[in-house]
Amino acid sequence: HRVQISRTPVPTDNCFSASVATVAYLGSFMQLGLSVGDLVLECQLPSAPAIEALRPGDSVYAAWDRDDVIMIPR
Repeated sequence: HRVQISRTPVPTDNCFSASVATVAYLGSFMQLGLSVGDLVLECQLPSAPAIEALRPGDSVYAAWDRDDVIMIPR
């Protein structure tokens, strides 16, 4: 939920180029699947025009603060 999506790199500890894999409109939120190398990150973001305009295949940057990371073991 604390992921920032941008068309340009974001100056933070964790910023990765990604490809939009999936987009789902959930009313006031958008759910995105982002391919980062061999990983797929699932994130939910508040709906906003820039997020709603994303389509599968779009290139973006995904960024987050290192203090916001929570690892969930499989």
